[in-house]
Amino acid sequence: MSILDTARPGNVLFQIGAYDIPTASEAIERINQDLLPHQSKFCDDLDHRKLALVCGFGAGKTHALISKSCILAALNVGHVSAIFEPTAPMLRDILQRTMNELLDQWQIPYTFRASPLPEYNLEFAEGTHTILLRTMLTYQRLRGQNLCAVGFDEADTVPKRDAEQAMNMALARLRSGNVQQFYATTTPEGHGWAFETFEKNKKSDTGLIQAKTKDNPFLPDNFIQSLEENYPPQLITKYRLISRWKC
Repeated sequence: MSILDTARPGNVLFQIGAYDIPTASEAIERINQDLLPHQSKFCDDLDHRKLALVCGFGAGKTHALISKSCILAALNVGHVSAIFEPTAPMLRDILQRTMNELLDQWQIPYTFRASPLPEYNLEFAEGTHTILLRTMLTYQRLRGQNLCAVGFDEADTVPKRDAEQAMNMALARLRSGNVQQFYATTTPEGHGWAFETFEKNKKSDTGLIQAKTKDNPFLPDNFIQSLEENYPPQLITKYRLISRWKC
């Protein structure tokens, strides 16, 4: 018998008996425990087919995105979803690193496959859910997929037309599972894709949640002071106050 035959699902260092496989409802409860109010509002909204969280630096966008993706995974056991970042390094250095930390914190067993294309398989008592990881400009690879949910992170950092086409492709794939939703997190990068989609041309199926940098009470004491001292006033307004998009 190989030692691999005794390994339970999870990351490479997952210890046998470290924790039991949670039910979907138990996993959701664990995720919800440490969310900030704006993150909780974002994760609780399952009614809007298109939903965005727009907020300043350090307000917890990545945490909210991953929390949302895992809640939707628990609600759609046996199905497939996807998360998009603008670039492959952002997938590797930001999304995957934070996702591994949070899945361990929430004690949700998982496996990760890096090749040929990266994906997570999350394990719940009711079954598994697959989360595909992709880059924004490879959205054409979604053709033929049946997905329950798609998440975009920092989509305003890619050209507006590319983000719009990627969203339209994603919306056309949302045709499986119990809960279907397209969700996005971003900073307010001028009057780009997020502004036009979630503010200017907002439809009845579209929801928008906004938050300030200072809405995260766990930031270092000098973080906001450093922003104020080193950023021009118009960027402080855009990234911190977030009353409306600024050009």
